[in-house]
Amino acid sequence: MSNISRSILRLAIPNAVANITVPLLGLIDTAIAGHVAGDSGIGAIALGGAVFNLLYWNCSFLRMATSGLVGQAYGRADWAVCRKLLLRGVYLAVAISLLFLLFREDITNIAVWVLSSDNVFQLTTATASYVSIRIWAAPAVLIGYAMQGWMVGMQKAKLPMVVSIASNIFNIVFSYLFAINMGMGIDGIALGTVVAQYLGTSIWLVGMMSDKVLVSAIKQRIEKEREAEDISYYNFIKKNVDIFLRTIVLVAVHCAMTIFAAKEGQTELATTACLMQFFMLFSYISDALAYAAEALTGKYIGRDSGGELRAMMVKLGKWSGAMSIVVAICYLIGWSQFLQMLGASIEVVEDAKEYIYWIIIITSLSFMAFVEDGIMLGAANTRAMVVTVWISGVLGVGTGAILWSYDVMWALWGGFGVFMIMRGVLLIPSIKSIVKNTNK
Repeated sequence: MSNISRSILRLAIPNAVANITVPLLGLIDTAIAGHVAGDSGIGAIALGGAVFNLLYWNCSFLRMATSGLVGQAYGRADWAVCRKLLLRGVYLAVAISLLFLLFREDITNIAVWVLSSDNVFQLTTATASYVSIRIWAAPAVLIGYAMQGWMVGMQKAKLPMVVSIASNIFNIVFSYLFAINMGMGIDGIALGTVVAQYLGTSIWLVGMMSDKVLVSAIKQRIEKEREAEDISYYNFIKKNVDIFLRTIVLVAVHCAMTIFAAKEGQTELATTACLMQFFMLFSYISDALAYAAEALTGKYIGRDSGGELRAMMVKLGKWSGAMSIVVAICYLIGWSQFLQMLGASIEVVEDAKEYIYWIIIITSLSFMAFVEDGIMLGAANTRAMVVTVWISGVLGVGTGAILWSYDVMWALWGGFGVFMIMRGVLLIPSIKSIVKNTNK
């Protein structure tokens, strides 16, 4: 096995293990909600999740804008730059999370207003309570984003894996304890999440202070008179803004799936929530390879090693394509059993028959988007990501508009499929440009 293959596996396997625990957590939360309150409980969790997708996913720039710059500094062995980027990420995370807490009541009220409709009015009370409790985890979540981005750039995968697994185990345990044993219902799931997130942050701090390489990097100083250009405030903020603008589209697409499905009825909402768990499971598996792409792209560009960069891209393309086919086959064979595990009703399982093939198609053809995003982040080429995701969004909306008169649910899934597939197609020219501009 080549050194590049070993490097990919060293980064991807721990991330795969860590990432799988995230959708499993969503699945278990959905299952707990389903057993506690039936389809209405699943719907309430889906609507509450949409709110936090909007909040937290829009803050993913705290991780994504950091990893590429840190990876390139790591490739140059510039530890002082690595330290500076960590501090800036954490400071920004704290500031944003404090704003979330300051305006938590307004966030809850706006969420209820946006999500309310005649078909799901009974869900909004439970959703509002869920949001008002879970928002207290904001500081832990956002600081974790900044730390994770820094760790990816530093080529460290084991600590993020430990934190993710531990946090999600805590979440499962406390959600079950509060929601079922203590009879708190949906509120218990929210409280379990809050407790778990803060315990996870404590593990981040202990783990980082136990790693000699990380401690050495954190202790480095930058001489003020020669502060590096690649961590200038302008460049750092510009990268964060680009990722924010990109994430707006991603969050809008995912929230639209939930909101428009909710307006069709409770069964359609529960069906969409369950099927999106299929996609999220696939996306977290794909993100393991994307994280490896981020870390290694940054390192190879920092070293100015075009040969290693090209070899890494070829291997990741083959591996991600093969993985997507395997996942699609598993979904095709076991989708109904999977839905039953979530506690979905017979009506939801029957409704899902009509749309499950969209998940199969999206899983089989959208794998490029994930790995290419990782390469772009490692190269810190955030502007191209913004342009392509907005164009893909327009194409997805156009597809949905065409299918709307036929069937609203088909319009949602068709538009989502086009959006995901075109993201990968449109990034190909930018990927070629990165390879061309990196020396051999």
